[in-house]
Amino acid sequence: MPAFSDGQKIMQNEWSRLIQSIPANYTVWKDTSTSPATFRAESLLSGGTDYSDLDLATVIQKAHDTLLNGGCIAVNLIGTEEISKQIEISKDSIAVKGLGWQTNLKLKDNVNDDMFYVTGDYFTIADIALTGNSANQTAGNGIRLNGDLLGMINNCLIDSFWGNGILEEGAQGVTRILANRIVSCGVNGIFLSGVNDESFIMYNDIGGMGYNGILLGSLGNVKIVGNNIFMNGEVGAGGVNLSSSVRCMIANNAFIENYNAQVTITSSGAGTDWGKGNMVIGNEFWGLNSAGHKGIAIESEANRNVIIGNTFNKHDYHIYETGTADYNVYRNNTFENEVGGDLFAFVGAHNNYDGLARTAVSADLSGAATTLITLHAEQSAYLIRATLLYTEASSADAGITLEIGKETDRDYYYTGATETNKAAYYTKEVTLLKHDIAVGDTVTFYSPGAKAGTGEVMLIIDYLTGA
Repeated sequence: MPAFSDGQKIMQNEWSRLIQSIPANYTVWKDTSTSPATFRAESLLSGGTDYSDLDLATVIQKAHDTLLNGGCIAVNLIGTEEISKQIEISKDSIAVKGLGWQTNLKLKDNVNDDMFYVTGDYFTIADIALTGNSANQTAGNGIRLNGDLLGMINNCLIDSFWGNGILEEGAQGVTRILANRIVSCGVNGIFLSGVNDESFIMYNDIGGMGYNGILLGSLGNVKIVGNNIFMNGEVGAGGVNLSSSVRCMIANNAFIENYNAQVTITSSGAGTDWGKGNMVIGNEFWGLNSAGHKGIAIESEANRNVIIGNTFNKHDYHIYETGTADYNVYRNNTFENEVGGDLFAFVGAHNNYDGLARTAVSADLSGAATTLITLHAEQSAYLIRATLLYTEASSADAGITLEIGKETDRDYYYTGATETNKAAYYTKEVTLLKHDIAVGDTVTFYSPGAKAGTGEVMLIIDYLTGA
């Protein structure tokens, strides 16, 4: 006759009805009546095989290996128990669940391996704490996924693993990573790699990683939504890194004091199809209030990404675009308290920004001295480029010095002489000394006039604002 773990018997005709009401196939518990204490895996199926061992990992592995058609292993433990070796989930439709974070599985010293290695499809790991004991390991991740898997990791505390909290290696995995707390791992909190991944990373707290909070390597269509991502990247990297990933969405997250850059979008140089079409929408970025710190860094060949409706606070550069990154969209962002650098920084050649504004004024070089108002800023902006268009041929007479600046500093952006013997419609992009335009600034164009011969120029400026 079947028995509960306390030895109480149950009538045979009640057994089938009872097990249908229990959402588990095995219950794992600790029998302290023996010395030393014994871990037991009791089958909740009639005729099932029970297991016992002094080693918890062995008991969980045996329960898994017995489940032919999937099932749930309920780890009914309160407190911290050591895991001596990797637990492999190779069968499909396996769920491992604890009693919440009070069920804490901790790697023993020098295991130097992953706690869970998952190759089975349709897996679930939920309601449990996993502690990596990183100070006493030389390798190992919290949960390592390998293959084209569908599965879920939910309500787990994943703490202090030597490597990654969650590592996915597979071509087309789809993992739901929901409502977990992942902290203090040596490499990345979550590292997903492959070709085409449609995973969801939602409502997690991810902080204190050596490198990235979240790293996506060559993936597509991943949704990163509603997470708190904080203080990652002290060794290198930062908050979220989309490395050669496409069509991913980063929305409604809070980024708090991640090192280097809060979000990085980059291409490996494999081609312009990499690092393209990602959306960063409605996030809050709270910076480190230190020199060189970036809100969003768009690098290498990353292009055609959309940055809309975000709030930036206390970065040296709220948006930093470098390399041959191009054709990116910036709209309706709010910028506050830049530390000392520019609102934006664009290093290299960048073209065709959707949302870019352009304005122009003309000055007669041979006329009277004049100061022309080119732009008055109602919000912070970034001066991308300034171009002089010679709308009238310039004679061979000596040039005159033009200045582009502010109402309080006439040559703040540029000072330089006009060119001689230039045909009409000749253009020259000038080298700017500064790029920042603060709220309330008036950008001016000064010509001293009195050129001996002929010449008329138009100053054309391209600038980018948060709106």
